Amino acid sequence: MTEKELLERLARIGPTNTQTERMLQRIMNPSEAKSKQKRQWRWSYRIALPAMLGALLIGFGLPLLMNGEEEPAIVVLKPIVTPVPMSIDISPRGLHLPQLGEVRKFLNYNGSRYEFLNNGQPYDLSELKLEESEPLGKLEYDITVDMQNGGTNGYASRDFGTTYMTEGILYKLPGYDPAFRLAVARDDRYYIVQLVGHTDDSAIAAKDYVAAARLNKLVERVELLEYTGSQLLHAWSIEKEVREWVKHIAAFESAGKLTNEQYEQLAKARVPGETYKLRVVLKDGTAIDMLLTPRLRLISIGDSQYKLSDDWVTTYSYLFQSNNQ
Repeated sequence: MTEKELLERLARIGPTNTQTERMLQRIMNPSEAKSKQKRQWRWSYRIALPAMLGALLIGFGLPLLMNGEEEPAIVVLKPIVTPVPMSIDISPRGLHLPQLGEVRKFLNYNGSRYEFLNNGQPYDLSELKLEESEPLGKLEYDITVDMQNGGTNGYASRDFGTTYMTEGILYKLPGYDPAFRLAVARDDRYYIVQLVGHTDDSAIAAKDYVAAARLNKLVERVELLEYTGSQLLHAWSIEKEVREWVKHIAAFESAGKLTNEQYEQLAKARVPGETYKLRVVLKDGTAIDMLLTPRLRLISIGDSQYKLSDDWVTTYSYLFQSNNQ
């Protein structure tokens, strides 16, 4: 077919002059047409590929860059049930205390006070292989012995002072901010300690406590129990309700140092119907217990007292009206 015949046939179909020229070029020069098409695809890739990579970075990479590391998985923390209650190991020092069960199990680290979870029961942390990580230090100072001697050494506020598991090795607990929880290893057993206050007895800001505990990520539900914890009165498990609770807790302000009169009122209110246990249940199987005294508008978080906000009272006062009339 000649060029003239081709043009006559195309004219009958009716393409535009521009279309005619393009079609003719593709027929007469097929190799050049393919090369041009490839260049167009390459150009499209140059535009589309960076856009796709940018979207992936925003969706997945940016959160990791902002946090500095990948979001840790939530590990269920399982306590090991021991046949008999554990006591403080003080026999090597010959100390005799008639009421060991009343000694509070806590330690000091980095200016903060941590209490042993589950009353000092060991946990199964063998899969975490803590010994492969760098230890934070060793529990050297026995607070109990020092207090028996009048507290002359000041171990009650010294870092690495403890009332329990002396000689234990401190480690970071994977998945938790060290400002909230730590692990203690001793005699092939592992223990968990949780932030309750500062060694100088100053209050922790509630919002800092919530942030360190990662409550926005870890909370599974919130429970209101009778003072002794034996009876469940109410529970919140819907995500919106749980987030509202976390928001309220973070907004609580420190009540400061209570007066002697306030301490007396608080002590008298530590009875069923006056004080309640607020339990924040975490996805790792553990919980944070707080004592709530609505009449005095106080809640304890760790060793400190906080004021219940007006917003909290407006939202939840209906739960306690029948008990406070």
